[in-house]
Amino acid sequence: MQNPYEASYNLACEKMAQLDLDDVAFNGSARLDSDVLSIELLGETFIIKERGKNITISSGREPRISEKILLLHYLVTADGAPLTSQEVTLENIPGAAFYYPTYKARSIDLIIRRFTAAPSDFIKAVQKIGFNPAKEGRQYRLKSLVLPNVPIFFVLWESDSGHPAIETIKVLYDTGITHYLPLEDIIIITEMIAHRIIKSGAEVSYLK
Repeated sequence: MQNPYEASYNLACEKMAQLDLDDVAFNGSARLDSDVLSIELLGETFIIKERGKNITISSGREPRISEKILLLHYLVTADGAPLTSQEVTLENIPGAAFYYPTYKARSIDLIIRRFTAAPSDFIKAVQKIGFNPAKEGRQYRLKSLVLPNVPIFFVLWESDSGHPAIETIKVLYDTGITHYLPLEDIIIITEMIAHRIIKSGAEVSYLK
C-alpha cells in the first residue's frame, strides 16, 4: 500500500506526463533542453527528466519526496499568468483561512520562538539562505524568488529599541501565487523556508 507521499508523487507524475513540455517550460519559466527541464527551488537547481510516463528528479543530492512533489505541483499548476505585484498574507488567500492556525504554528511561530532573543540573527539567517534585504524607515523587507514566478517576502518592523521586532513578522505572497502553486504547497514551501531559516540561524549563532 502506498503511503500518502508516494500516492501524491505518482499522481503528480501522471499529470505531468500528460502535458506538453514546451508549454510546461514556458508557463513555469523553467529551462528546457530536449526533454530535460531544469528549475530552481530555494536557490538549488533540480533536473527533471521525462521518458514517457517515467519521470525522474535529481540535483546534487537525493531530493526529498516533498521537494519532488512540490516541483511537480508547481510545473503542472503554472499557467503563465503575470505576477500582480500586490501582496497578501496566507489567511487572505481564498480558501486558506481554515489552514492558517496550523500554518502559523509550523512556520511563523517556529521563527518567532527561535529568534525572539536574538532578532538581528534572523536578518542574517534569512540573507544566508538567499533573501535580499531592504529597509524602508522602520520596516524590514526580505525577498526571495523561491521558485520561478513565486516571490515570498518576510516583513517585520523595528522596535523602539532600534532592533527588528520578530513578534511582528509577516509572510507575504504575490496575489497571483495560486496560478503557480496549490494552496497546500504554499503552506509546505513556507514550512520548508522556516526550517531552513532556523538551521541557518544555528550556523549564524555558531559563528558569533
